Amino acid sequence: MEDVPPGAPPSQKHPNEQLGPRLALLGWCDHAVEVTAGLPAFWHKNILGLSFVRVSHVYPLGLRGHKLLIAIYQPKIGETFQLVFRRSNRDLAFEITFTASSGEIHDKADGPPRKAEPGTFLPGWICDVVEVEPNALVPEPDRYDSFLRDEHGQERFLASLPFLHSPAQQLTPEVIAAIRTNPHAAKSVRAKYSCSNCGDTLKAYAGIERNQKLEQEGWILNTELPLRFKCSCGKADLNLEYLKTGLHGLLGQTFKPAIGSVTDFVPFYKRSLLEEYCREFNRLVSSNPREEEVQNFLESHEVFFARFVPLKRMYKKPVLSKYKVDFAILNERKELLLIEIERPGIRLLT
Repeated sequence: MEDVPPGAPPSQKHPNEQLGPRLALLGWCDHAVEVTAGLPAFWHKNILGLSFVRVSHVYPLGLRGHKLLIAIYQPKIGETFQLVFRRSNRDLAFEITFTASSGEIHDKADGPPRKAEPGTFLPGWICDVVEVEPNALVPEPDRYDSFLRDEHGQERFLASLPFLHSPAQQLTPEVIAAIRTNPHAAKSVRAKYSCSNCGDTLKAYAGIERNQKLEQEGWILNTELPLRFKCSCGKADLNLEYLKTGLHGLLGQTFKPAIGSVTDFVPFYKRSLLEEYCREFNRLVSSNPREEEVQNFLESHEVFFARFVPLKRMYKKPVLSKYKVDFAILNERKELLLIEIERPGIRLLT
């Protein structure tokens, strides 16, 4: 079978349509940025964090904001594709529909690219980034198989995309102290799920402290959620095990609001507060204080340990049986850092 040359009329039969799927699913990407600096011939896409696996503390997992990297063989401008995602038991999970609506042809290195006309076949394999539809929902961890559905309803397998669950560590005093070191961390997060048919809603929250005001508004602390949420019409039946064990894992993470099913978050620190902390610390060290004063200040202002990226932070921990260290930090690399402070006025080197 001969390939159809680029620019073939839309009525012509597409090349290789009987040899296999023309679409390749390359995986999820964390970031995708179109770089348009310099000459147009140098324009390109930056793709970061490409993987077939997604790991989350929270399920059901809303996929709003998630991106898929795909490659299409000789796409035709205006052509529509439908991706179908099924669970390991073959039940339908969600679908993504997108159109090859744009394409650029570079003729000159110093000239702007030329827009491809509707109906034009773009030559070879073309990579693109597709954003998942806002209402797509992964109900719980599983293997999700992706298929390309054609106009006759036939489905061709593309790839398996595992979604895994990562239980969050308990909010011990050491973990809370580590969360407070992150200047961008959240002190509370909220997740909301609603049935599109009857409107019944589940509202869950997690926080460093219990929030009576939220609970009066109908929000439930994640550790006190029931095992399942079933709406009145029976269409929504969600397993809440993963919210119970994972929602508080978002407290120490830096993320944007309205991503996935998380509807809101409350940050620990505002910029003005961080600036005030820096001024206070500068005044303290300039006053030639005692070591104990510096120790007390750092214990009550955990954010100054952010550079160590701690998972746990502890005070006055014993070293063997004779000494105690001022601070001990377990960081994200699982390294144990021992920090000993000295009086600011002391000369360390001669």
